[in-house]
Amino acid sequence: MQIYNIKVDENKKETTNHGIYEFPIVIYETVLEKNVLGFVNWHWHEELQFCIVTKGVVDFYVSENKYTLNEGDGIFINSQYLHMAKPVSSPLNSYICIDFHPKLIGSFQGSIIGQKYINPYLSCRNITAIVLSREIEWQNFILEKIKEVHKLNYEKSDLYEFDIYLKLLEIWKMIIVNVKTDYDSYDRPKSDDDNRLKSIFSYIHQNYMNKIALEDIAKSVHLSKSECCHLFKRNVKCTIFEYIQDYRINKSIDFLKNTNMSISQISYENGFCSSSYYCEVFRKKTGMTPKEYRNLNK
Repeated sequence: MQIYNIKVDENKKETTNHGIYEFPIVIYETVLEKNVLGFVNWHWHEELQFCIVTKGVVDFYVSENKYTLNEGDGIFINSQYLHMAKPVSSPLNSYICIDFHPKLIGSFQGSIIGQKYINPYLSCRNITAIVLSREIEWQNFILEKIKEVHKLNYEKSDLYEFDIYLKLLEIWKMIIVNVKTDYDSYDRPKSDDDNRLKSIFSYIHQNYMNKIALEDIAKSVHLSKSECCHLFKRNVKCTIFEYIQDYRINKSIDFLKNTNMSISQISYENGFCSSSYYCEVFRKKTGMTPKEYRNLNK
């Protein structure tokens, strides 16, 4: 089970006590302002994701689309699609999130359940995300079930795993009853942009601790440097350099919170050329120095 660029910390509260293979689901609440950057950056994973905004207004970006959700509204994000979340209002913006692997509801490998009711929705490229509104009956039904799953997981009464499993089946049944798939889009490859972006993100995630040259990133996706920059800016809405900075800052948080390493050591471990430059970028992104952040999170 792969999850890219997301960690379970005070910003993402995992409440299940199971291993991911025993019960492949993670249930948590994200408070965006508790993220050091103030938002959840671009990532993707195999899990299906259902979210409900619990406070404020949140923009969810899925592939090339943006969805603005008010408090009480939700979204379904399909497996393997790039997505991110940013706050719109202030001061607090949060959402409940349920991530579960399709295998949890797909029965055994090769089953009719998987073949007929799960796989077509995973491979149908016209279903990247579905906004869930309280004003539409079947969508509100899903929103209520998500709340029930969150409550069951929090209370952990007898048979709660079984009850969660049954409610996930109810949620998915409501999806397949009300969302019509485009048969012509089955097994259609994801766009070149989507695949290239994933390759760029993967390259950065694997090499962020070292010096990264734009030429090397461009070569990894078989584009010129200018084409690579245009692709990234067009889809991600920031430059490659800005994304690398954000990623390095995020990775440095673990060192600040969980080690006694010096600020200088942390800066070099996370790909910054000097501690002074690291402190400058950290302050610009967060409004405080790394030392101040460390003291606040002791």
